[in-house]
Amino acid sequence: MKQVQYSLYEKKRTKIPSPRNDEKLKALRKYFFVSFSILILIVSVFLIIQIWPKKPEIKLILGTEGEVVFDGKSIGIGTEFTLRKLEKGLHTIVAKSTEKIPFLLEEVEEINIQPGVKTELKMLSVCELSINSNPPGARVMISSIDGELNLGKTPIDTKIQSGHFEVTVRLPGYPEYRKSILTVDLEPIDLNIDLEQQALSEPGAKRLINNLTIKSMMHGSSFIINGKNYTSPGSFAIDPGIHETTLIYGKNEIFKTEVVFPSVGKPVVLSCPANITNPSIHFSGNLHVIPQDARDISISNDDKFLFYSTPTRYIYETVKSVDLETGETRWVVDVDSAWENRPIIIGGCSNTSVYGMAGVPPKFSASPFAIDIRHGVENQRFYSENSALPLSEKPIDHLSTPTYAGVWSGYYKTSKEVTGLEVLIKSQNEDERFLKILDKGWDAKYLGYSESAKDNSKPIFIFHVWKGNINRLLILDPEKKLSDIELDKNPKEKNPEWVTIGISIQPDFLVSDSHKIPAKHFLICDSKNTYAITYPSGKVKWKRYFNIPTTEKPEFKIIKDKPVVLYTFDVNPFEVQLDVKTGKEVDRRENPITPQEFFNPDSNMMGIFLKEDKLFSGVYEDPQGGFSYRWEKKVENGLAFLTECGGITISRGTFTVLASHGLEEILSFNVPGFDPTLPFDYISTPNHIALHSNNKCWVINQDGLIVGFYQDISKIEKANDSSTYAFLAVSKNQKLIIPWSN
Repeated sequence: MKQVQYSLYEKKRTKIPSPRNDEKLKALRKYFFVSFSILILIVSVFLIIQIWPKKPEIKLILGTEGEVVFDGKSIGIGTEFTLRKLEKGLHTIVAKSTEKIPFLLEEVEEINIQPGVKTELKMLSVCELSINSNPPGARVMISSIDGELNLGKTPIDTKIQSGHFEVTVRLPGYPEYRKSILTVDLEPIDLNIDLEQQALSEPGAKRLINNLTIKSMMHGSSFIINGKNYTSPGSFAIDPGIHETTLIYGKNEIFKTEVVFPSVGKPVVLSCPANITNPSIHFSGNLHVIPQDARDISISNDDKFLFYSTPTRYIYETVKSVDLETGETRWVVDVDSAWENRPIIIGGCSNTSVYGMAGVPPKFSASPFAIDIRHGVENQRFYSENSALPLSEKPIDHLSTPTYAGVWSGYYKTSKEVTGLEVLIKSQNEDERFLKILDKGWDAKYLGYSESAKDNSKPIFIFHVWKGNINRLLILDPEKKLSDIELDKNPKEKNPEWVTIGISIQPDFLVSDSHKIPAKHFLICDSKNTYAITYPSGKVKWKRYFNIPTTEKPEFKIIKDKPVVLYTFDVNPFEVQLDVKTGKEVDRRENPITPQEFFNPDSNMMGIFLKEDKLFSGVYEDPQGGFSYRWEKKVENGLAFLTECGGITISRGTFTVLASHGLEEILSFNVPGFDPTLPFDYISTPNHIALHSNNKCWVINQDGLIVGFYQDISKIEKANDSSTYAFLAVSKNQKLIIPWSN
């Protein structure tokens, strides 16, 4: 058999290259290379476009229609803007509302624009505000950090800037309503205020049938109200609302004004007081006559109550309390420790007590007393004490040991005045009490203490004593006090601790110093003079005179490691520094740094400034360090003055109250019988103004309504710097307490 052998290897056919195929292959390769390169280029360009910084862009959204100014150029009016192709860097955008919106004049934003950044910015944010009241017609005031303005009368529907505001709603004859609100963009606020219900909720309030009470009438006087004549005291029903009220005396019309007669709450109380000779009309509380022999008039810390002492009893002396809101006597206390005509000397008030001394220490067995302010009950526990000075709870500042100093002055049997000086130094072991009775005819006041006058830095206590034109300093130096043994050896030296120095001025105050100031003297001052007095010689080391009064008491300061005496003034120079030891001038400041210095130091009231015949508000510090203002009002053919109720202008007999924001008008009113061409003075609270001119006094409330009229008034003054309950008036040399009417 024939064998067949197979091979796994097959001989390949020899391929002969073809020129046409090579060209095709090259073309294909070139096509793929070019296509790939183009693709890479397209992708690269796309990526570069995506990551390359674009021109910045701002989308601006306004809460209300406004004009937009970009870098000083107006770009239009609307609510939405897209600002494109902006240059990078710092830009200023100003948005001005085209609507009149409270407190929203314009908004300024400075924005630092970066390349390729899109920014969304919101400006002129506002919300809808709705205010309704029952009854309607209430005046709405709204205030913020930018000032106060009048929104109008209810019902009110308006837009308001986003932020914090205080809303005040006032309707004559009803209690005032106040509320703090926070306005937020696109969140409307609705206030529905029931003034009638609020009036009914007050103590003693009710729906009124008789809304007029005539409390007192002078013989021959009468009130004409709404055309009807009222000649006697009593309760009467008057149609609710504002009615013209006239006071008639004999055949003469004394006074005419508008009076609010409410429907709820408390009735109007009219009085024609008998203790003012000519007819006067008074609303609400009673007038209180302060007796001619009243002494030591004091006012409680909350300004609600007034106290004075009188020696009207044969054995005891009394303390009387008067409610400043009503003018009525609250209580009368016979002080037990004031027997045998020891004078009551009221030293002051704490939050709970009126306190003082019965008798002038160290004579006549003087002892302290304290009376509960609310109930008029004498606190017996103070009888075991020797001094009433600590009852004040105000020890002398800065001293390490509680120390008190004061002057007691009282009349015995209403004829002989006795004055005593007291310093009390309290310690854990035994109190040190230093007393000094002055000779007849001398008066005194405590000036202060000095630690710099002695080498050992121990304080001395300085009193000013005077008699006629004679002035002296009476100085207590506790270290000079002799022991009982030393007194036995030196019987003539009864009070060596009291040192007398003669002076040529009547000092208003002493510049209290510190042992850190090595002056070796102390400073006494009046409004224009400063004397550096050495101790104990009494020689004048240096003195300085300024031809303008100081704004505040001079004070010791360490400035640039140098002890100086710092003076401040209302006008240029605003500050002066003197070397403590020599009195030579070290430095002075002649540029104003406060709005008060720039405009008028006595003019600022509620953000309004007065300079000559112009009013300014919206005051701010400019980039140059000076002061600019947003609003200005020049008073034409009239005058202007500032009160706690706002700025007031008088023109052609009309009073106009201005708000601090924009110097916009709050209200206008007239004062019958007031002549603006005559000199006048005034005092004010946030709710009242008392005008005094030509022996007449008018009291006007925050609604521009007259709530009191008095004749034969020679002087008016505040009962206390912060009192909003009453003021004092003088009629025929008699002091009166006149309550501010609610």
